[in-house]
Amino acid sequence: MSLSCLHQAVCSGRLHQIRLLLDIGVNPKIVDDQGRTPLMMAACASKDTLATRIARLLLSRDAGVECVDHQGRTALSYACQHGHCKLVKLLIDDDCDVNKADKEGNTPLMYAAMSGNVPTLREILHVLLKYRLSVDLRNKKGFSAYLLAAKMANGECATILKTEANASDCVRDTEFFLSDKEWAKKTKRNLDKEKIEKNAQKMEDRIRPKTSLELGHASKVSTSPRVDARAISRLTTRSEPAVTRKIGLAKMWTPSHPELDADNQLENPRVTSASSAYSSRQSSIPAVARTLTPDLHAIFSQYVLFDNRPAVTVADRRPQLATSSRKYSEFPSRPLLREARNSRLGAMNRKKVSLIR
Repeated sequence: MSLSCLHQAVCSGRLHQIRLLLDIGVNPKIVDDQGRTPLMMAACASKDTLATRIARLLLSRDAGVECVDHQGRTALSYACQHGHCKLVKLLIDDDCDVNKADKEGNTPLMYAAMSGNVPTLREILHVLLKYRLSVDLRNKKGFSAYLLAAKMANGECATILKTEANASDCVRDTEFFLSDKEWAKKTKRNLDKEKIEKNAQKMEDRIRPKTSLELGHASKVSTSPRVDARAISRLTTRSEPAVTRKIGLAKMWTPSHPELDADNQLENPRVTSASSAYSSRQSSIPAVARTLTPDLHAIFSQYVLFDNRPAVTVADRRPQLATSSRKYSEFPSRPLLREARNSRLGAMNRKKVSLIR
């Protein structure tokens, strides 16, 4: 699409360049490939204040407010579509046709109702009610301004058209043959469906921890370029021996996967609990949280302390009695043991005395 220098200056919002081009004699009614004038391009600007300043400058050089493009649209219809209230008021004050329809039959009032901008709608309605013009005009598909507001879920605009302009609510379009209430219900369902799909897409795009079936070695985890190494180590690493405040050292749990069974048997030794009181309990994350709810898996992982140190076996320092086939009652009592010891000491002393003699 080829644009003139004036069109490019208007699209960029360069006021000094626009004034310079108009001063050197550039035609303000020049059109592009689609038949749009610089005034129409100004009506499509993003900000209302900037569009109004450019339009005021173009209108001072006879830009032509009644010019239409190849679709039959005027600068007023573009201003109503983009919700530029100040520009709409400026164009209305310049004696433009407020009820001029394009090739599809849409009027500026219909574009204002579809945009959902209440001040813009009120500016158009004020002129239509002042000159007693109809607000129930229909386009080629049978939509009126009130029906279009209901179709686009602009409830406030529909209420203004019905209460202040007394628009007819007993109309149906010729394309789908739906009333205003039916269009409102259909639009609400579509909006709810789009919201659910958007939330689902957002949940899929976010970084989530791997489930128990997806956990494995870090080298075998397939990651996307968006996930950095720190996120992988925090969320997708395989479980390690966990130590909590009350449970103590627990057994390792590993995902049951056919490709990793051989490696897990070598790399993941079973570590028994160091405390006999808690030997029957484990500090692993519940299976439901690991498989069905990855969010709970991530929450539980934050409260589990990972310990890679080997288990320490504490030896029992109590003296062990020699294994014997006799019962405990058959062993000699303490007085008998003391008497035997004293007798041995007495014999040793007597032997020493005899040797000295």
